[in-house]
Amino acid sequence: MFFQFRICSKGFGALHALKWLFTSVFAIMNDQKGIISKLLGAKLALKWLFNLVLLSVAKHLRCRAKLGRMMALRLFITMASQVAHNYSLISGDIGTGTASKPDVLGDFQWAAGCP
Repeated sequence: MFFQFRICSKGFGALHALKWLFTSVFAIMNDQKGIISKLLGAKLALKWLFNLVLLSVAKHLRCRAKLGRMMALRLFITMASQVAHNYSLISGDIGTGTASKPDVLGDFQWAAGCP
């Protein structure tokens, strides 16, 4: 998200789309009670969400994509990979009892611009 500010006018819509996406994911994760028992389900849901969005964007762009759109797509893939990686690390911390709920939601809050 931080590096997307460098993408020019066409990337501005992508920035808002990513903020909306992470806000939605944060809302979903925040509503889950007893998240420890749902770790596998939440992880699979996040993978499904990112794969679905990636396939949809790639299909929409096809070969006539402009540089700004391709940069936004690459940034999205990078962010999705980072979120999945962070989620995997935090999942292990929750399983061992060394992470708290605010730790789990911190990355989503930061990405969505929430305080």
